[in-house]
Formats: sequence, C-alpha cells, structure tokens
Amino acid sequence: MNNVTNRLRATAYHEAGHVVVALWGGDQKPRKATIVPLGDTLGSVAQQSWGRHFRPDVDLTPRREHQLQASIDTLLAGVIAERRGTGKRHNWTGATSDFHEAVRLASYMNGSNRQVALYLAWREQRVRDDVEHHWPDIERVAEALLARGTIDGAELRRIVFGLPPSGPVKR
Repeated sequence: MNNVTNRLRATAYHEAGHVVVALWGGDQKPRKATIVPLGDTLGSVAQQSWGRHFRPDVDLTPRREHQLQASIDTLLAGVIAERRGTGKRHNWTGATSDFHEAVRLASYMNGSNRQVALYLAWREQRVRDDVEHHWPDIERVAEALLARGTIDGAELRRIVFGLPPSGPVKR
C-alpha cells in the first residue's frame, strides 16, 4: 500500500475506534464520522460537546462524572484502535489533540498530575480491553468509512449494532 492509502486506513481505524467505544459506552451518540480531510484534521467524529458553560467545580455530579469517563474513553479509543489496526501509532494532530482533551477532562476528576496520569493509564487499559472486545465492530465501521468517506449517526448505529439497513434505530 502507498503512504496515502496507509494514512487513510489508519484514519478509518482511528475514527471507528471513537465511534464504537462511544456507542458501546452508552452515553454518547455520534452524529457523523468522516475520513475526509479538513484543514489539519484527517478525519473526525461529530458528537455532543461539553458546551462552554460546563463548570466542573459546580457540575461534577455522579452522572456528569460518568459522562466525563465515557468521553475520556472515547478520546483514547481512536489511537488504541489505530494502533491495533495498523500496528503502529501515528503522531498526528488529531491524535495529539484527543490526548490533550482526555488529560483536560481527567483533571476535573483528579487532583495532582500523578493522579491524572494514573487515572489515564487505568482508563487506557480498560479501553484497550473494549477495543479488543469490539474489534469486529471497529473493522466494520472502518471498512464502511473507507468505502463511503462519511457516515451519519443512524447508519453508524446500524453498522455497530448489526441492525437492518432501514427502520428505526433505538440504541
């Protein structure tokens, strides 16, 4: 394979990892995934954001903590799936951005830098297990992204949960 094909395949695995862990994690529903480059990004997954009014010093309820953990897992899943699919980690802007965002979110629930690092190491192992467990789903999403470039949220849920191509999507 040439360099462009390798990069596209790595991006497809990366974005598929985000999608599958977000969907199986339960709290996040991706609206769209794409491997069509835009600016500095080679691909992306559009999903809910924390919003500019989130205040962890006030809003850190048990539910919000669970949502933060799901977001961290989703962020870590991209690089882990990419590494699993290609055998290496590519140090791209998106992957670096994902990690920095995971650190930022983890810092809301942990005090010191050491606690954040330990927490992220624990979450990373959990996500590795999830990626391994859901690897067939990740491969299906990656192949669909390679074939289509962009997939909407309803179709992503159909692919991941093995639902028929038409009809309501409830998950």
